[in-house]
Amino acid sequence: MTEQLNRIQEKLDLLRHGYIWSDDRGNDAGIYPSLELGNEEKLSFLDWYEYWLDSSLSELA
Repeated sequence: MTEQLNRIQEKLDLLRHGYIWSDDRGNDAGIYPSLELGNEEKLSFLDWYEYWLDSSLSELA
């Protein structure tokens, strides 16, 4: 049983790998894909970085 759970966890880790996640366990909301900067889908790090960079540059203008 433990070996099967480990394989499931490894598959879940691969699905989550490469995306930006929010850890809101302190507010009992769990861990979920980051929804900052107006995005509605899971973001890769590069997509998140581009959103953040565009947002930061627009604040300077």
